[in-house]
Amino acid sequence: MEIFRADALLRSNKSGRNANRGRTFWKQTLGVLLALAVSAMQLPAQTSLGTILGNVTDESGAAVPQVVVTIKNEGTSAARVVKTDENGTYTVPALPSGSYTIQAELTGFRTEIQTGVKLDVNQTLRLDLGLKVGDVTQSVEVNGIAATLQTDSSTVSTTVDNKKVVELPLNGRSFTQLTVLVPGAVGTGAPGFKLRGPPSPLAVFAARTTTTPWTA
Repeated sequence: MEIFRADALLRSNKSGRNANRGRTFWKQTLGVLLALAVSAMQLPAQTSLGTILGNVTDESGAAVPQVVVTIKNEGTSAARVVKTDENGTYTVPALPSGSYTIQAELTGFRTEIQTGVKLDVNQTLRLDLGLKVGDVTQSVEVNGIAATLQTDSSTVSTTVDNKKVVELPLNGRSFTQLTVLVPGAVGTGAPGFKLRGPPSPLAVFAARTTTTPWTA
């Protein structure tokens, strides 16, 4: 009889230990998931898409609402159509990098067309448009735009075009060597570049390498 009691007590102790282990496992799992969720919320958003925005005004400088603005990708012919709001403002987000044609039209004004507008990766490009009084069938076309001071985003970025990638003598064809072409970026590792393993340390605008995280 005492043997059965001891056996039952042993099974009870094992069940208790297993239950404690199960609770501990789920607590640890929950803690890891929470930590990952918090880390994901703290990471800055990274995207390859850009945004074109701007204001539409008339010859007196007054905002013009309800202007139909068409953004057309010159490479794919994909187009997005929006209207300016009561402040004459338009915004077209989530655009792939490329060359665009922007057209603005409204009854009573000449159609304004801007061609060859270059949008880089993750760029916020401001393009203000001015409408002149006239027939909508008349148009004013401008090819290309001058570089403008970026005031809509604090992001500082540089795009390395295909010509540089192809023509520069990269050791081992490692694209990480192109990071030093960014203004303010300096490689702080040993001379040369590693062909394997993590990239060489990088400092931007004299910041410490430990405070300059980047992803490839």
